[in-house]
Amino acid sequence: MENNLATFLADISVGPEQFYKNMAVFPLLADQSANLEFITLDEALAQRYLVITEIDETGQVPELKVVNNSNRKILLLDGEELVGAKQNRVLNVTILLAPNSETLIPVSCIEQGRWSYKSREFSSANRTMSACLRKGKAQSVHERVRESGSFASDQGEIWQEIEQKFVRCQAPPSPTMALSDLCEAKKDTTEDYLKNFSLVDKQMGLAVFIDGNIAGVEFLGCHDKFQILRNVSMILRHPGSIISVSLLGFPPCS
Repeated sequence: MENNLATFLADISVGPEQFYKNMAVFPLLADQSANLEFITLDEALAQRYLVITEIDETGQVPELKVVNNSNRKILLLDGEELVGAKQNRVLNVTILLAPNSETLIPVSCIEQGRWSYKSREFSSANRTMSACLRKGKAQSVHERVRESGSFASDQGEIWQEIEQKFVRCQAPPSPTMALSDLCEAKKDTTEDYLKNFSLVDKQMGLAVFIDGNIAGVEFLGCHDKFQILRNVSMILRHPGSIISVSLLGFPPCS
């Protein structure tokens, strides 16, 4: 295992810096992709391979039911946002779903003021949780795992941080304090950053610096899947790697 990891890390190189305003991105390159076949959340939902619902009619905030109706493995990434059903949620951990399986997955609520059905099934928001929110969520999940084996987060802390983020971003409060409403309010800023960065050949990851400080490291291990997921939020998230950032975390938000 250690030899495999050392070989894998030795194959990674750093591409030319891409810079815009206070943000620098260094592409992480590798010649060989990981020998693992899977499809992404958005691919699975588009092909109706995946059905995500509340665990029952009543529902429970920290868990959702996921049914994989395909013979493919499906990768769900920590921080991916799911919208609909009784309230919007984000994934607490990265999960590789087995083919033809039913799984209860740990999630956190990012829409404090709604507990009523908007749809029977969840859909993908095509984005991930912001850096400060993911950091706090990851810390609380880690503490719960160590203490009790649970993958639950500190839900109150997440709601409090979302409220503070609305204030920092000078955005009007959402009727349900949904993180998705803040994303929409800052959409122009996000797109302004996105259009100034591009993929390069052999890229499977990136390292991000904000104001000269490391903000995130991402490495997915598959060229084609990185290209798909990069379009979600410049793939500024991680499948079990180091730290992460999403474009919502950039100035004027902090």
